[in-house]
Amino acid sequence: MAVMSSSEGQRNEDKEAIATEKLLLEKQLLRRQLSTRGLLMAWLQAGSVPVALLGAVLAFYVGFGQLQQAANNQTGERFDRALTRLANERSDERLTGVAGLNLFLSDRNSSLQRQALQFLVNRLSLETNTQVQGAIVDALADLPKGIFRKTSSMRDYVPQSNAIEV
Repeated sequence: MAVMSSSEGQRNEDKEAIATEKLLLEKQLLRRQLSTRGLLMAWLQAGSVPVALLGAVLAFYVGFGQLQQAANNQTGERFDRALTRLANERSDERLTGVAGLNLFLSDRNSSLQRQALQFLVNRLSLETNTQVQGAIVDALADLPKGIFRKTSSMRDYVPQSNAIEV
């Protein structure tokens, strides 16, 4: 039994040595955490989450703006293609141009609405093909009543929501 007690004593000494070393390490850790460098690191860690969230929101905002810009560019290209077709020498191409501009008459972009209406009216005055004339008249006849109103200038028609009497 004396042998067991010496091994138990050895174990107790080992446990005490480990506990003492653990306390020393914890003390070192606390010193580091409370030092200027440790406090700076704690503040940086705490500030990293809001900065990351701000970065994510900013990336979303920029991405959304780029999507809107791409959609606007695509709409502009569609409008340009419709005008090119409207000015084509072939009547079937002009019919396609009328159909394309007709889509812009109901678009939310008031500038494109006004321009589409102006180009269709101008083309109607120049058109000699009865099919194309009929398509333009049908497109203009399908406009909802009151969507455009005349301003003081006889040639400018603007969408009702954005019209300003001059």
